Amino acid sequence: MCNMLTAFKIHRDEFSNGISTYSVHPGSAVRTKLNRDSGIDGIKTFLTTPFTKNSSQGAATSVYCIAHPEVQEVSGRYWESCWDDEKSLDKKVARDEQLQDELWKKSEELIEDWKRKNETKI
Repeated sequence: MCNMLTAFKIHRDEFSNGISTYSVHPGSAVRTKLNRDSGIDGIKTFLTTPFTKNSSQGAATSVYCIAHPEVQEVSGRYWESCWDDEKSLDKKVARDEQLQDELWKKSEELIEDWKRKNETKI
């Protein structure tokens, strides 16, 4: 939700400057190819393959939002599996501009605190 709030805040502030933002579902089930395709791991991979995405499929939505020209003017939306997926979004929370602003302010405060604590290390 924090990623969505931040993306929607940036959209509000920067879209008029030509900057587009997209909140992309993080992907909950992307399989990776490991050298353990035998025994229990092989069975697990075989059984879960129909329900998971490979790494290319997992990256597809991010690449689509970055590169496809038809998405350029559709900034400030939530995307999953290359779809504008606002139907699964908790709009009351995600579109709350006051909450977006408060999160932004808190994030800035946390960054400043971190910078002060790490000043000698930088």
